[in-house]
Order: sequence, then C-alpha cells, then structure tokens
Amino acid sequence: EYMGDEIKILLHEYPIDILTLSETWLDQTVTDLEIHIPGYQPPERRDRTRHGGGVAIYISEKWNYSVCSDINESLGDEEGMFCRIYLPHTKPILIGSIYNPQDAHARAFFNKLGDAIGDNVANYNEVYILGDTNSNTKQINKSSPKQTKQSEQATSCQQLSRFCHTMGLTQIIKDPTRVTTMTSTTLD
Repeated sequence: EYMGDEIKILLHEYPIDILTLSETWLDQTVTDLEIHIPGYQPPERRDRTRHGGGVAIYISEKWNYSVCSDINESLGDEEGMFCRIYLPHTKPILIGSIYNPQDAHARAFFNKLGDAIGDNVANYNEVYILGDTNSNTKQINKSSPKQTKQSEQATSCQQLSRFCHTMGLTQIIKDPTRVTTMTSTTLD
C-alpha cells in the first residue's frame, strides 16, 4: 500500500525539492489527487505493470520542469521516469527514478537505460538517477549458500559499474543500505 501519510510527514519535517520513489506499487486505480503532497506539483509517475514496481517523482512547486518524453518512451517496458529541472542561467538538471526488479536481466536493463539517456547526458548541467537497481555494490557476505543469487548480483553490479563509467556518472552509495544479522548489502 502506498505510504502517503508517512511521506507527507517526512516531507513536512525535512522539506526537500525533489523526491524520487521506486517500487511505489501504484496503478491506474490511484489518482494523482489521492497522492498529492502540499507544496509539490502533481507527481510524475510510471505505474507498475506487474506485482510490485512503479516509480514516481515529486518536484517542489518552486521549480519549473518538463517530462523527458523522448527518454521515457525510449525506455520501453523498463521502469523509469525522467524529468528535466530548469535552473536560471544554466543547462537543466536531468533527474530520473528507476526500478530494476530482481528477476530482470541486468544487461538488458542497463543497455536500454544507456540507449535512452546516452545522447542526452551532455545536454544537462548535472544528471541524477535514483532508485532501486537491485545491484549489490558491496558484497560483504560472501559465504551465503545462494551462489546463484550472488552471481546474479555480481553481474548486476558489473553492469551498473559499466553503465556509470560509460555515462560518466558516479555511484554515490558506498555503505550498506540493507543490514541484517546475517547480511549487509547495498541492494535498496
């Protein structure tokens, strides 16, 4: 279920200009009015097409922006939403919210993403792509009995690394984001 009340409280306590969400679980039965957040423009969203998924971008009312229809259409079935934020006296900022489900093929996902934004990167002052790629960039627990899962995560991590290198981007998440008593990963 969409956590609208929790997000509203968070944004009231910590006002930020842009919020991206992945795995929103939104579909066409949820209207923009139902998920409106005061002080933000109606969310730009790409709803899920299966169990889970979906992405959204909330942008403060103080910013001018446009949806990157060319990029979004180039993504095809991949879950992503891109917008350009206009700043005074400089090139715009490209902001994207992406979701790569765990069962998705990492190479295909990052190739499609690279094809969609590749020629556009130079047109922006800065590029921010946020979301859940299900790429464990820190494989701290290497003794897991699930070798197949580790191999998939290693491949996804390699694809993310290649994508960032090719696009001239930097992966900024370095520390584990999901920690349990048995594992520590940067998956989400």
